[in-house]
Amino acid sequence: MAFTVGILGAGISGLSCAQALRTKGVDVTVLEKSKSLGGRCATRCWNGHVVDHGAQFLTLRNDRFKVEMETLLGSDLKSLRAPVVNFKGETLASSEGDGRFYHVGGNNRVGQQLAQGLQLRQEVLVEHIRSDHNKIWAADFGFDSLVISLPIPQTAQLLGWKASPVRYAPCLTLLFEYEGEWAGNSPDRYALSDLSGSENLAWSACENHKVGRIKEGSTVFVAQASEAFSQQHIEDDLENYIPLLRADLEKQWKLSGVKLKETFLHRWLYARPVEGGIFPELPRGIYLCGDGVSKGRIEEVWLSGVAAAEKILKEI
Repeated sequence: MAFTVGILGAGISGLSCAQALRTKGVDVTVLEKSKSLGGRCATRCWNGHVVDHGAQFLTLRNDRFKVEMETLLGSDLKSLRAPVVNFKGETLASSEGDGRFYHVGGNNRVGQQLAQGLQLRQEVLVEHIRSDHNKIWAADFGFDSLVISLPIPQTAQLLGWKASPVRYAPCLTLLFEYEGEWAGNSPDRYALSDLSGSENLAWSACENHKVGRIKEGSTVFVAQASEAFSQQHIEDDLENYIPLLRADLEKQWKLSGVKLKETFLHRWLYARPVEGGIFPELPRGIYLCGDGVSKGRIEEVWLSGVAAAEKILKEI
């Protein structure tokens, strides 16, 4: 009988792991609790716009990942050329220095294209994992090995650990739509980043720099609150904090007098890992991948999925 591998989570790491195994002839099934693919590589169709409310861009620093993305995405992979600046207006890194890229149709397309050819079971909620007769069971599916690509707090719960060895920061992410194209100082910069953690907004970016994404007559911003602000307000009513973030955004992007048309909020409970510790020993046949065992960039979680696949292939 064929060796079977189950993968929990259809984020970028889970999908890259599945593809690396599939290309070697392994029988792989990906279980995903939602209808979407790509995890935090997420995009929303909103008011006629296409807006990345999760991962804002890709980097292509790793040669292996670069070849994979260029092959997979082709001409749909576009470069962001406008700079990211700090609150003093100083350029942090240009497109030449850091290399920021996006999918023209939305960054969630990366996950969709990585999923091509895979056995996917969506809207499957796995609440318990058990082992018997040399099989690992997730929901009603039995496998020879299981890869968990979920945020580590969720993994810890599934595996019965007393506590999560990794702490994640939440993130309040807001979309703001303003009247008029290229409002404020948006033509001069792609994004504004605070590295100190002392501001309410850690990141804000103008989606108009992503060609073909924003309909005529509007300027759209993605604003991500700092860890401290998000922790403080993650359960609050919108009216308690949206005015604060709006005021900061309009000050930073010089939007005084520009009409706000619409807002939208998404709460990321596990936005990024910020503190790591020692992991308990994993049960036989279970492997981990994702940002909790690597770092948060898309290319890093992709590489963690490939690494998990290589471990399994060595043991088959």
